[in-house]
Amino acid sequence: MSSHAHIWPRRILAAGTAFSALVMTITLIASPVGALAAPPAAEAPTTPLIRLDVAIAPVWEGKTTHHETVLFLQSDGAPEASLLYAPVRITSVMSPDFQTTYQDGLDFTVDGRVLRLTKESRIPFVTSEQMYPAEKGSVAVTGRVGGGLLVMGIPDGKKFCQMQVAVTYDHDETGFGDYKLPVFAAETLPRTIAALREKKPLTIVLYGDSIANGAETSGFWKVPPFMPSWGELVRRALSKQYGTTIEYFNMSKGGTASDWGREQADERVASKNPDLVLIAFGMGDAHATKKVPNETYKANLQAIIDTVRKRNAECEFILVGTMLANPESSGFSGNQAGYLVPLKELVAENKGVALADVTSAHAFMLTRKKFWDMSGNGVNHPSDFLARVYAQVLLKLLVE
Repeated sequence: MSSHAHIWPRRILAAGTAFSALVMTITLIASPVGALAAPPAAEAPTTPLIRLDVAIAPVWEGKTTHHETVLFLQSDGAPEASLLYAPVRITSVMSPDFQTTYQDGLDFTVDGRVLRLTKESRIPFVTSEQMYPAEKGSVAVTGRVGGGLLVMGIPDGKKFCQMQVAVTYDHDETGFGDYKLPVFAAETLPRTIAALREKKPLTIVLYGDSIANGAETSGFWKVPPFMPSWGELVRRALSKQYGTTIEYFNMSKGGTASDWGREQADERVASKNPDLVLIAFGMGDAHATKKVPNETYKANLQAIIDTVRKRNAECEFILVGTMLANPESSGFSGNQAGYLVPLKELVAENKGVALADVTSAHAFMLTRKKFWDMSGNGVNHPSDFLARVYAQVLLKLLVE
């Protein structure tokens, strides 16, 4: 065993985060699809600690990445985590609550894209024994592909967002590999763009599952840095950019799939008489208890579109490709990426319908980072950083 392996467990015990003391205070509710979904929560009442313009700046465009979340994991040696890009200069590494700035050399070292903790580091981390517990206990868990368990909780009852460190750094690389970057949708969504440009009131409905409902950003849990849901980020950004009044309804519900969306579309969406609807299902559809085929998924979303257009024939839509589930999680990980096929078909077959492909963006990010760096629960919800990417993809369609 390395020298690190003798020291890190003592730091964990000193911090009161021994594995035997793991406690999960998050209340989880069973969903209709057999998944676990966080209970509903209102938007954070506190001002976010990340400025709106910083939060919505596309990660793939600039050469400075702001507040990228990482979660340090210790296996055999020192705890480490990876960045999206190789840093040429690190501006800040901040604690999850943004109250402490960690120091290069004192708290961490840099090796390419990898940040590695020093023996004296003050940065929080999780051990592999905590991430992959040997047995069920007081902490929430799910099955792991190949056998065993995968944790959905964090030491001392903390949320994932309370263990993820925020890194701001400069880099030379840009882009997301082969990801087809979103483009301004003036031709695809002409009524929406015209209304925004002319500063006309606009009614937007967000309709989806727990991810659309805001799970599990720091704002969702009302803890620093109070990052709002991605839908709320979009609303705020559009209102600020265009100086117009936006009536926004988030009619999403955790633990649902597209069949529920189809059944509830008239009452929850069409009744609002929206100008623009953001449809964001897919995570629950791919769950092992559902395994919704592409054809059924497509039919469900088409039915939502048709139901809304019975009341407002000119309503426009953005179909949001879901993030991926943790590939290590049995049950949760499934055909999420495969739903891009019917989503693209729906765009091709319907006027006034655009695609926000978060799926492919997340797939690229997962080639560079671990799932838990970008997840709010380690399984199927986004972190603050990934929620920002959701908003960034959508806003590229809506802001020139």
